[in-house]
Amino acid sequence: MKTVLPVQDAASATRVVQAVEARGHPVTNLARAAGYAQGTVIRSGAAKMLEVSREYRCQNKTCGAVFSVHSDMSQGNLLAPPTSCPGVGQKQCKGTRFMEHGDHKYSDYQEEQAQKLSVGSIPRSMVILLQDDLVDSCKAGDDVVSKRGRGRGVSSTLKVMRGWRARLRAVVSEELRQEFVELWEANAHRPLAVRNHVIASVCPQVFGLFTVKLAILLTLIGGVTETDPRGMRRRGTPHLLVVGDPGCGKSQFLRFAAKLSPRSVLTTGVGTTSAGLTCSAVKVG
Repeated sequence: MKTVLPVQDAASATRVVQAVEARGHPVTNLARAAGYAQGTVIRSGAAKMLEVSREYRCQNKTCGAVFSVHSDMSQGNLLAPPTSCPGVGQKQCKGTRFMEHGDHKYSDYQEEQAQKLSVGSIPRSMVILLQDDLVDSCKAGDDVVSKRGRGRGVSSTLKVMRGWRARLRAVVSEELRQEFVELWEANAHRPLAVRNHVIASVCPQVFGLFTVKLAILLTLIGGVTETDPRGMRRRGTPHLLVVGDPGCGKSQFLRFAAKLSPRSVLTTGVGTTSAGLTCSAVKVG
């Protein structure tokens, strides 16, 4: 499995892609050692515009310099008016009057909330700011990698990084696809045997429960999304409710389904009241 770790600094926006895992050193461990924080996106905000720079012209008749003022991320992207002229001539300009000049520069940005879920502890979350080409690049359920670094002369700013695990279609090679096709063709006269072989691979650490494994597999791969002539999308994906006594493997099935699905959010009732798990709808934006 591959992980993409985009890297961004003050001067450039370099993307490091297809970082293969070295033997004995998984990418997740290397990311942790480099100061990256991993999590799963649980909420995506709307894409908005952010002013990043503004041009000013010095009103001093002997100067007239045109310069740009950039927003300060450490101050909540505050774009403060200039107080002195940076123009350099035979003598340092002492002008204090400036007028806006030229066009303002804007950048797309989007806020994402990522959550790190650890077994036996309360989930921790953090807000990540996506800018420029990273806007709308990840949705709820995607795994992301973020890094806290230092920007232009400021202390401890959250720089935008992104990481996602390769989708299943990118992991499955043409050789594996052909092997799967040949398996079904060779057993065309007994399709139920192949089906049973596939179901046996679902959550193999749990013995038996054939019907439950079949239901989970159908839930993961079943259903389609339809679009009517008016352009409205209707979800056709199925839902599954598993009820059972403690210790029968419900959590194991849940974790297996979250790993198998290309986009998933794993949540538990840790930290909720004894009355049970409560769902809430929160308005964003």
